[in-house]
Formats: sequence, structure tokens, C-alpha cells
Amino acid sequence: MLRLLTLFLGLILYSPLAAASSGSSAINWVDFKNSEVPALLAVIVNFALLVILLVVFVRKPLVKALRDRRDKIEAAIREAERMMVEARATMAEAVARMDAMDMEMARIRSETLGAGKAESERIIAEAKLRSERMRADTSTAIEQEIARMAEALRAEIVEKVMIQAEAMVKEKAGPPDHERLAREYLASVDGKGETPSTRG
Repeated sequence: MLRLLTLFLGLILYSPLAAASSGSSAINWVDFKNSEVPALLAVIVNFALLVILLVVFVRKPLVKALRDRRDKIEAAIREAERMMVEARATMAEAVARMDAMDMEMARIRSETLGAGKAESERIIAEAKLRSERMRADTSTAIEQEIARMAEALRAEIVEKVMIQAEAMVKEKAGPPDHERLAREYLASVDGKGETPSTRG
């Protein structure tokens, strides 16, 4: 405000001083009738009255407005500082959460990899066990099939040999041999049919 009054005073004093320096021999102090150069005393009085009026009527509202503005600026600064503190706290909390999230993701990844590895090892072990069982079952089935086929082949060979032997016996044996064989057969049957009571 002091700068404004000084500037205003300079503007008021400029016109009489400029007029005096342009052509007049002396500064007009009290000649109020001089229309070319205004009286400097009147200018000073007018300026003093203006300053008094400004101080009386404008000072209080101006000071109040300036104080209000200062209070608002200080309140805005305090609010900005509070918001900055809150923002820093929120940022720190967000960073902490992100760090915790990264750690949790690393833990989950490790657990998942461990579980996957354990599951793959279990599946491989189970597949090996099934393969060994299937191999053992297949080997047993093959052995049983070979034994069955060998037994069937043996029975077939025995049957063919018996048929051939019977045919050869029939061809080479004559009537006396038939009678002898019949007697031996009957004797063997009678011997098998005896009991101790009949022998006694």
C-alpha cells in the first residue's frame, strides 16, 4: 500500500513540477488562480486529504481483507502439507503392500512349483509301478499260456502216440495174442475185484 501511495504522490506532483520546469521561473505554491500551473500547496493538501480518507475508510477493510487472505493462504498451506503427509503415508503403505504382494506371489510361485514337481514325481512313480505290474502280469500270462499250450501239445502227442500204438498192436497181434490179452485183462480185473474176505 505504501508503494501505491508513493506512486500516486509522484503522479500528483509531476504535473506542477513539470509545468514549473517548462517555462515558469518559480514553483506555484499558493496561487490558486493560475490556470497554467496548479498550486503545489493545493496538490499536497489534496493528497493529504486523500491519504487520510484512505487510512480512515479503507485501512480497516483492507487490513481485514489482507489478514483474511493471509489466513486462507496459511490454511491452504497447512491443508497442502497435511495432504502431502497423507499422500506420503498412502504411498508408503502402497509400497509396503506391493512388497508384501511380491513376497506372497513369490511364495505362491514357489509352492506351486514345489507342488507341481511333487505331483509330477508321484505320477512318474505311479506310471513306473503300473508299468512294472503290467510287465509282471504280461510275463505271468505269457508263461501260463506257454505252459497251457505245452500241456495241450503234450496231450495231443500222447493221444496220437496211443492211437498209433493201438493201430500197430492191432495190426501185429493175431488171434492167440487176442486170447492171451483177454485172459490177462480178466485176471487183472478179478484180482482188483477181490477183497480179503473172499480170499480167505
